[in-house]
Amino acid sequence: MQNTLVEFCVDILHNSKAAAYRDAQRPNSGLVLRQYQLPLFSTQLGDLAICPLEFQRTVLRIRYHLELFNQSIPYVQSLAEKTFSDLSENNRRSVISNVESGYREIGERAEIIAKAIAVLQAQKL
Repeated sequence: MQNTLVEFCVDILHNSKAAAYRDAQRPNSGLVLRQYQLPLFSTQLGDLAICPLEFQRTVLRIRYHLELFNQSIPYVQSLAEKTFSDLSENNRRSVISNVESGYREIGERAEIIAKAIAVLQAQKL
């Protein structure tokens, strides 16, 4: 289970980072945010109990931060959609500022997840 979960998470974060970099290279373009699920983790949750305690904590920390990551996405997407609305200049600046802040927070959450995955990879079972 460990290798599959770790490889899956690393792949998700690598692809997200590459997509964010590509999008940042194009002016006036936004990020496409995706929510990620760990179906294998959900089905194997019972098996986690046989793993060492530190491994369990790390995996659950990844799951927790992934859930927070996913919860932020609809809010930021709704703000990004508002940039296409007919807004006053002050409102447009506020919305754009909030979108950028949301992107930054989601990026920070992705970094937390990536670091937790690195900790998981370093653990010996």
